[in-house]
Amino acid sequence: MSEDKIVEAHGTFHSAHCIKCNKEYSQDWIREKIFSDEIPKCESCQGVVKPDIVFFGEALPARFFSCVQADFKQCDLLIIMGSSLLVQPFASLIDQVSDVCPRLLINKEKAGIVKDLPRLLMGEGLQYENPGNYRDVYQEGDTDSVCQLISDKLGWKDDLQKLREAVNKSK
Repeated sequence: MSEDKIVEAHGTFHSAHCIKCNKEYSQDWIREKIFSDEIPKCESCQGVVKPDIVFFGEALPARFFSCVQADFKQCDLLIIMGSSLLVQPFASLIDQVSDVCPRLLINKEKAGIVKDLPRLLMGEGLQYENPGNYRDVYQEGDTDSVCQLISDKLGWKDDLQKLREAVNKSK
């Protein structure tokens, strides 16, 4: 999949950078250090090397915010997977799509119901429990199993398997 089709809002473990000199390190390098219980130190300046993930309190990538503005207005279907919908800015994303855009929550438990959540700057939230609901669906389960079921039903089983194989080969 092309990188312009995904925003890793919480960052990625695929790369790492020294927080002092910004030298880049590979996933294999950072993984080896972390899983060996070593503090990853830069080979150039001895600064700490941090995976390119967003820790609590750090700013999300600028691309996340620009894509929200552009993409959510054009959204035909919003799929929310594996989220409590408790943390901003993600909690409010469900209300960034049009009022007619269908929204599917795939999760182990229900989430996103405004009456249950003390959220700031929230819209109506997900309405799958309301009798007048016309667009929100909750599908209980783990994301992998439900996505497999959806791809099977849509006739994409072989395509998904090929994609998984390609991703596994690149690791």
